[in-house]
Amino acid sequence: NNVSNFARLAITLVHLKEFHGSEDSARKAKSTRTRKEVCFASVDYEDFRLDHKCDLLIVVHAEELEDLIYYYLYRGYFEEIIS
Repeated sequence: NNVSNFARLAITLVHLKEFHGSEDSARKAKSTRTRKEVCFASVDYEDFRLDHKCDLLIVVHAEELEDLIYYYLYRGYFEEIIS
């Protein structure tokens, strides 16, 4: 809780493949860009359970929804985008 830059922490945790910590840090960062990066990384590593948590944080921003859908579809995750 003594971290001053949650966005950087979230990205660092993504690189370390600590997705659960990265999702929490991205939420605390309150940055849509950071949330998208964590979301996209969890899609890349096929951690869809965590990814759905991140998706819910992004979906409230309608302008970001198209990027999110495209990211799933481009990688062939048709079923995951629906569920």
